[in-house]
Amino acid sequence: MKDLYTFDANADDAMKTYTDVKQAYVNFFNELKIKYLVADADSGAMGGNLSHEFHFASPAGEDNVWSCDTCSYVANEELVARRIDSNEINMSLNQSASWLGTTVDKKSLVLVLVPKTDLHDTTTVDVSKLNSNSLKRALPSIDLSISGEGGSFVPVQSEVSAGEGAPVRTALHILIDSRISALREGVEPLLAAVTQSFASHGLDADFSKLSLKLVTTDLSTNKPLILNNPRPGDGCPSCPTGSLKVDRAVELGHTFYLGTRYSAPLNALVEVPKSGGSPATTTDEVKSHEVAGHRVPISMGCHGIGISRLIGAIASVLSDSSGLNWPRVVAPYEVIVVPANPAMFEAAEAMQTILTRPFSSKTADGEAEQLDVVLDDREAQQLGYKLKDADLIGYPVIVVIGRGWKNGMVEVQCRRLGVKEEIEKEKLRTRVRELLGQL
Repeated sequence: MKDLYTFDANADDAMKTYTDVKQAYVNFFNELKIKYLVADADSGAMGGNLSHEFHFASPAGEDNVWSCDTCSYVANEELVARRIDSNEINMSLNQSASWLGTTVDKKSLVLVLVPKTDLHDTTTVDVSKLNSNSLKRALPSIDLSISGEGGSFVPVQSEVSAGEGAPVRTALHILIDSRISALREGVEPLLAAVTQSFASHGLDADFSKLSLKLVTTDLSTNKPLILNNPRPGDGCPSCPTGSLKVDRAVELGHTFYLGTRYSAPLNALVEVPKSGGSPATTTDEVKSHEVAGHRVPISMGCHGIGISRLIGAIASVLSDSSGLNWPRVVAPYEVIVVPANPAMFEAAEAMQTILTRPFSSKTADGEAEQLDVVLDDREAQQLGYKLKDADLIGYPVIVVIGRGWKNGMVEVQCRRLGVKEEIEKEKLRTRVRELLGQL
């Protein structure tokens, strides 16, 4: 893993650093010339409120990345949202399915109501089919460790049979998907639904002793709750016409803006001059932090690219039945020159010398552009064997010096671009450079 940790004295500088690093990652992946996705991501246990993931779309991937077929919206499985269309709202309570569980401390009951249409018209819900990230944002204390239809009643039943010492319920949280008009129908039907659920499992529910808390809004975004997992074809939340699609993907890089998630509790402060800008954040955690003079919590970032994973992902995405297919910037050599037989070795060496001659143009580092060229000078191997080896290793461009040489012609192959052609040797250098520019 290639890691980078950044430290700034205030939020403005930290966000500029984050933007610069993210752009550097974009530049890096652009160099590979392989389609990749940059997804809005949930920071998870790492903390912070802003992060992005870099993915290759691949059937062998372990992640799901959602994107819009019309606009630039891309999000990972934890953060993906969907558009609410007008024909979906105002579903009645009897069109809803429910999941009944508890908070982690087992002191409160939790009822989740979602449209049946998202769950193939079932009445009880397997919590694994709900959007866990939306549920946690709506109610951070919810216990999602129980899965399976009706499985949420297991702790309730065991507590009842346990008698004394069973947790005392103090509240009922009802999380309502925004498409259900349950609030307009009144609280009583909701309680009746919970009572019926309990009764079906042989349990009694006395809600007169519980405080009722209705949750209809995502606390972090202040938007209406959508509690089901999205499906391909659902509306994009970022534009009025696009539809969502999902790709299996391999995560290769991640950038996190951590803010003062770690520096404030660890008392990691930095002294800044009076004109040094605003403090890194205004969270309650930092407000309560005793900051002497102009000392403020450091604002942090955390970034990483999985180098070894990247190599494997490139190999997986670009390989075919003939072998590997490296991008120009990754390949051990950009070009391999293959003489058809020992009699062509001298001609092949001459072409290698021509191909490696520096160009007049400069690289980004200010050095003269030059191609990396290797010569397959194995005398014991036949041409076919050498070409199979070249394909297997994955050289971007193969130059064959064969029978056309006597007429001033050489063969150029590029499997990734579907190129196999004979050209005049004087044009070889320009043509190879042109092909490599696409790789």
